[in-house]
Amino acid sequence: GGFNYDSTDLAAMEYRLHTLNCNRVIVLTDKGQEFHFKQLEGASIKAGILDPTIHKFDHMGFGLVLDENGEKIKSRSGDSIQLMSLLDEAQKRAADL
Repeated sequence: GGFNYDSTDLAAMEYRLHTLNCNRVIVLTDKGQEFHFKQLEGASIKAGILDPTIHKFDHMGFGLVLDENGEKIKSRSGDSIQLMSLLDEAQKRAADL
Protein backbone atom coordinates (compact mmCIF):
# COMPACT_ATOMS: atom_id res chain seq x y z
CA GLY A 1 0.00 0.00 0.00
CA GLY A 2 1.01 3.50 -0.77
CA PHE A 3 0.19 6.82 0.76
CA ASN A 4 -2.08 9.40 -0.82
CA TYR A 5 -2.34 13.14 -0.35
CA ASP A 6 -5.20 12.80 2.13
CA SER A 7 -3.31 10.60 4.57
CA THR A 8 -0.01 12.48 4.30
CA ASP A 9 -1.71 15.88 4.66
CA LEU A 10 -3.65 14.63 7.69
CA ALA A 11 -0.42 13.32 9.23
CA ALA A 12 1.28 16.65 8.45
CA MET A 13 -1.56 18.52 10.16
CA GLU A 14 -1.22 16.35 13.26
CA TYR A 15 2.57 16.83 13.28
CA ARG A 16 2.36 20.61 12.89
CA LEU A 17 -0.29 21.07 15.56
CA HIS A 18 0.81 18.50 18.14
CA THR A 19 4.56 17.97 17.64
CA LEU A 20 5.61 21.45 16.50
CA ASN A 21 2.83 22.99 18.66
CA CYS A 22 1.76 25.44 15.96
CA ASN A 23 -1.44 27.32 16.66
CA ARG A 24 -1.79 28.44 13.04
CA VAL A 25 -1.16 26.55 9.80
CA ILE A 26 -1.16 28.32 6.44
CA VAL A 27 -0.95 26.23 3.27
CA LEU A 28 -0.13 27.95 -0.02
CA THR A 29 -1.05 26.06 -3.20
CA ASP A 30 -2.82 26.68 -6.47
CA LYS A 31 -6.54 27.38 -6.37
CA GLY A 32 -7.27 23.92 -7.76
CA GLN A 33 -6.44 22.41 -4.36
CA GLU A 34 -9.02 24.48 -2.47
CA PHE A 35 -11.61 21.70 -2.10
CA HIS A 36 -8.97 19.22 -0.90
CA PHE A 37 -7.89 21.56 1.89
CA LYS A 38 -11.50 22.28 2.91
CA GLN A 39 -11.92 18.52 3.27
CA LEU A 40 -8.63 18.26 5.17
CA GLU A 41 -9.76 20.92 7.62
CA GLY A 42 -13.08 19.13 8.20
CA ALA A 43 -11.43 15.72 8.59
CA SER A 44 -8.86 17.19 10.99
CA ILE A 45 -11.65 18.59 13.16
CA LYS A 46 -13.63 15.33 13.08
CA ALA A 47 -10.50 13.32 13.95
CA GLY A 48 -9.79 15.57 16.93
CA ILE A 49 -6.53 16.82 15.43
CA LEU A 50 -7.59 20.41 14.82
CA ASP A 51 -9.51 22.25 17.53
CA PRO A 52 -10.96 25.44 16.01
CA THR A 53 -11.05 27.07 19.46
CA ILE A 54 -7.25 26.69 19.70
CA HIS A 55 -5.95 26.36 16.14
CA LYS A 56 -6.39 28.35 12.94
CA PHE A 57 -6.03 26.73 9.52
CA ASP A 58 -5.92 28.70 6.28
CA HIS A 59 -5.51 27.64 2.69
CA MET A 60 -4.29 30.43 0.44
CA GLY A 61 -4.88 29.62 -3.19
CA PHE A 62 -3.31 31.36 -6.16
CA GLY A 63 -3.79 31.03 -9.91
CA LEU A 64 -2.28 28.19 -11.84
CA VAL A 65 1.33 28.28 -12.95
CA LEU A 66 1.54 27.37 -16.64
CA ASP A 67 4.51 26.30 -18.71
CA GLU A 68 5.54 27.84 -22.04
CA ASN A 69 2.90 25.69 -23.82
CA GLY A 70 0.10 26.92 -21.56
CA GLU A 71 -0.08 23.60 -19.70
CA LYS A 72 -0.38 23.36 -15.92
CA ILE A 73 2.99 22.60 -14.33
CA LYS A 74 2.81 19.30 -12.46
CA SER A 75 5.28 19.08 -9.59
CA ARG A 76 5.13 15.28 -9.54
CA SER A 77 6.54 15.11 -13.08
CA GLY A 78 9.89 16.42 -11.86
CA ASP A 79 9.82 19.32 -14.32
CA SER A 80 8.71 21.93 -11.81
CA ILE A 81 10.24 25.39 -11.56
CA GLN A 82 12.03 26.60 -8.44
CA LEU A 83 9.99 29.23 -6.58
CA MET A 84 12.72 31.88 -6.72
CA SER A 85 13.03 31.45 -10.49
CA LEU A 86 9.27 31.82 -10.83
CA LEU A 87 9.22 34.96 -8.69
CA ASP A 88 12.19 36.47 -10.55
CA GLU A 89 10.47 35.85 -13.89
CA ALA A 90 7.19 37.34 -12.60
CA GLN A 91 9.02 40.44 -11.40
CA LYS A 92 10.80 40.83 -14.76
CA ARG A 93 7.55 40.47 -16.72
CA ALA A 94 5.73 42.94 -14.46
CA ALA A 95 8.53 45.47 -14.97
CA ASP A 96 8.24 45.01 -18.75
CA LEU A 97 4.55 46.00 -18.75
